[in-house]
Amino acid sequence: MPLPRRPLTVITGASRGIGAATAVHLARCGHDVVVGYREDQASAAAVVAAVEAAGGSALKVAGDVTDEDDMARLFEAAWERSQGWSTTPA
Repeated sequence: MPLPRRPLTVITGASRGIGAATAVHLARCGHDVVVGYREDQASAAAVVAAVEAAGGSALKVAGDVTDEDDMARLFEAAWERSQGWSTTPA
């Protein structure tokens, strides 16, 4: 019988400030996180590392929330990645 999946949360603006803090908090609460960011790849990578250090899995995806194609790509990446993440709870 498969174990339950961890919740997956997509956060736009997650590379800094409240979005970054939310991503790490949710990882500590048992979520895996998709880190949406617009331009700052280095900050997004740091948030991914912090999420992983907090026990979660994370994926960073660049995109502009005002661009419909970018948001479609963000959620498609989240869906595809979620299918490959472990189903083992933290």
